[in-house]
Amino acid sequence: MSARHEAQTEKGLIYPVLEALGWSDIQVQETISVRGRKQVPDALLFADAEAMARAV
Repeated sequence: MSARHEAQTEKGLIYPVLEALGWSDIQVQETISVRGRKQVPDALLFADAEAMARAV
């Protein structure tokens, strides 16, 4: 799967499902480069806005 298709799937399916399940505080990682991203998460889920603010 190409990075473009993966990003489209995440945006159109994965993140809406997560939000429907109550995960409204999601930090999506920026794609800086295609190389060397094997160990980088696509997104981080936080319990609430306060937890997200502390992490940032």
